[in-house]
Amino acid sequence: MEQNLSKSSHKALIALATELGKDLEEWSKEEVYGLNSEGQWDAPVPPFSVNEAGEVIVINLREQKLSTVPEALHWKNFRTIEAIDLGSNNLTEIDLGLFSNMKNLEKLYLSNNQFTEICLSPLSKLLKL
Repeated sequence: MEQNLSKSSHKALIALATELGKDLEEWSKEEVYGLNSEGQWDAPVPPFSVNEAGEVIVINLREQKLSTVPEALHWKNFRTIEAIDLGSNNLTEIDLGLFSNMKNLEKLYLSNNQFTEICLSPLSKLLKL
């Protein structure tokens, strides 16, 4: 893997890749249309980007045919995330409270899904989004 990952980011990404049914090494080489490390749209980009400290700051899960938000995103080791793209999946519900521990989260893309329920708890922690 070309990106120099911190130990905690590596562990969290292994869990996420496993949940997606992918090998982390192979997944890291995939390119998707999505967000670059500055949180701007770009094409093609890797499925995740890291900062100089090796912490994950962007995760691209666009068009992964997800029906639920991956449990691995609950990991405390994703606290450095600045942007997450969950667009163009098959999500029908989401609890935005999942993202409340991500203090650096500035961008959350949920477009082109099939939401029937969006839970806003705890709302107070999400107002910055």
